[in-house]
Amino acid sequence: MVENRDIIREKQIANLIPFKKGVSGNVNGRPKGQRNYATIYREALIKLSAEQNVEPGEIERELVANAINLAKKGNYQ
Repeated sequence: MVENRDIIREKQIANLIPFKKGVSGNVNGRPKGQRNYATIYREALIKLSAEQNVEPGEIERELVANAINLAKKGNYQ
């Protein structure tokens, strides 16, 4: 039992050591030109606000209020 704990502990500690440059599972990194979620979200807010003639912040407040109301009803997604 104690030996198993020691082996598991050693593996956990080995996992804490950072990867050497170029050795991680994602050697090439994110492809160039790929946008992150925050950029896509911001662009969608700007587009919606232009279509509805309101400020992006107003749409964002509505989205957050909707999410909170859904969460109160049990939908946490």
